[in-house]
Amino acid sequence: MGRAADDVELLLQPDDMVELMPRLAAIAARMDDHGVLVEAANNLGYFGPFETRLRRSHWKGCHAGRFMMGLEANGDVKGCPSLPSAPYVGGNVRDAPLAVLWAERGAIAFTRQRHKDEL
Repeated sequence: MGRAADDVELLLQPDDMVELMPRLAAIAARMDDHGVLVEAANNLGYFGPFETRLRRSHWKGCHAGRFMMGLEANGDVKGCPSLPSAPYVGGNVRDAPLAVLWAERGAIAFTRQRHKDEL
């Protein structure tokens, strides 16, 4: 995503997962001790021995704006760090409290505001 996609050396390859996934699982275990939940996003595309450690269960749909958010370096807030910025930024923490952005901004809460009539 972003400029990293232009540099093939920065892109994770399937064999990189052999080293990456155990490291992520170890980080998640350490963070549990501090009350921080670490979960892998679906963009890793990995269903192996660390699945329940990194996702608590098998993937059941997008959590963007429901259980997670993305905070960009400039303070912009979006429903998920994997989403592109332009259409999904709901505001900036320098302009409004995070709780207000989370609760009131449709660009962040779009998955919480779905209705059956949209199917």
